[in-house]
Amino acid sequence: MKQRNIMLDVMRGIAIIFVVLGHAGVSSYVWSFIYSFHMPLFFFISGYFCNTNIDFKTFLKKKIKGLYFPFFKYYVLFIIASPILHRFLLTKNNYTSIDSFLSALFLSFRFRVGAIDLLGQFWFLPVLFFVTLLVYSCVKIFNQLIKREYSYLLLGGAVLSIIGGIGMKCHWYAPYDLYGVLYFSFYYLIGWCFHQFQDKVNKMKILLIPSFVILLFYSYFKNEMGDLISLKIVIAILGIVMTIIISNYLSHIPLCAKILQHVGSHTMPIYVWHVFIFKVLEFIISHLWDKHPMSEGWSGCYGSQSWYLVLSYSIVGVCIPILFHNIIKTCKK
Repeated sequence: MKQRNIMLDVMRGIAIIFVVLGHAGVSSYVWSFIYSFHMPLFFFISGYFCNTNIDFKTFLKKKIKGLYFPFFKYYVLFIIASPILHRFLLTKNNYTSIDSFLSALFLSFRFRVGAIDLLGQFWFLPVLFFVTLLVYSCVKIFNQLIKREYSYLLLGGAVLSIIGGIGMKCHWYAPYDLYGVLYFSFYYLIGWCFHQFQDKVNKMKILLIPSFVILLFYSYFKNEMGDLISLKIVIAILGIVMTIIISNYLSHIPLCAKILQHVGSHTMPIYVWHVFIFKVLEFIISHLWDKHPMSEGWSGCYGSQSWYLVLSYSIVGVCIPILFHNIIKTCKK
């Protein structure tokens, strides 16, 4: 395996760990730090692996298989299991009637989020799906007009991102999270362009400390600094740069690289199951200690901003889906 692929696998491992940590009840300061760039980081990584050299039909089939099918499969599974999950206070959703079941099923068939609160994080999959189609189309058209002038392509992406950010900030309605698609397309596009210039990573080391310091400063003074879209984009890019440099360094440490690669290769099962694992752990804790009350659905008490609980939830949120996935894989053999 080439070194650059090791680095990206390490980045993917770091990214999914950030997602789990962000959902595990970390303090508001740590939460602000993680959320300032962790989802743009995911779009950046996805853009890196985007292959624009294949025809559109093949590209579309690949994205349907990789994004739509997992979305629909897991949504249907949770919809079917909702009566049992609701009985144990793991979800607010309870589809017992035929009408409610078919309505939830149709919603997931339409690639829409909302049928099950335990899969609220699945908003990422349809947005990523339409981001890939948008960027693929733009790159194809752009290459016919201006060959290899990536600066113009990135400028156009930045404009789309600002428009999307404004739409998200103002809560303008658009089907299929259109403004989210526009906003995150820029980071996806940066990832695609980074693939073309990945040999420049070592020259970025000088940016590690400034990026980290600025991110800390922004996280602490976020409320005072306002919600300027252009600032959020700059901060997200600095977070991506910081993660690239750290990932490049960790990829040269065999044990760290191996662990993070293994975590990164299980991104989908971790992404699907970590909230459910949180709720199961919360159920267990609530029955062992009365002072940790149980709650329904996504907005549970897990973590409670206690470092030992955050650590516990994060470890099981990463490790159990990996273990579960490997057991199923072994049984299939």
